[in-house]
Formats: sequence, structure tokens, C-alpha cells
Amino acid sequence: MTRKEWCTLCQEVARYPTGINRARDLPERLIVVFDGIRYYPEAYQLRFMDGTGEPYEIGIMHDLKANSVTGAELKYIRRAIDETGTDL
Repeated sequence: MTRKEWCTLCQEVARYPTGINRARDLPERLIVVFDGIRYYPEAYQLRFMDGTGEPYEIGIMHDLKANSVTGAELKYIRRAIDETGTDL
């Protein structure tokens, strides 16, 4: 996933009310998948690898079921559905 796409998703999610029902109220088009688990996007983080200084981009995600937060490199995160509503 690109940084632009991720940040757009985070911005759209931020427009929804917070609280216990947030995950339930979000439309499917805002849901992402990492390692087979469904999340909603929460934040973006730019980090640099120790030793090399190479940048890598982290997507911070909120688990829909476990109420936990996970971070993963953007290149490993996928949307749950594409723009036409088809499951990916």
C-alpha cells in the first residue's frame, strides 16, 4: 500500500466517531488486512533502520476484534476490498 493511500484511509477513519462502536460502524472500504487479521487504519509512522539509516513506513492499525494496536510495514498491508467492493 502506498503512503498516500494509507494516509487517506487514516483521514477517512478519523471522521467517524470514536468509542466502542467505531469498528462496527466503519464501512468495509476502510478496512485493511495484515497477516489475515482485519484492522482499521489509525496512524502513519516513518522510521529508519538501525545501522543502515534506510527509511521504512509503518502503518499503525487497530484490531477489529481484539481491541489492540499493531504496526506493520505498509508494503505488507492490503485493503480488505477493492474500490469496486470486491473482496481481495
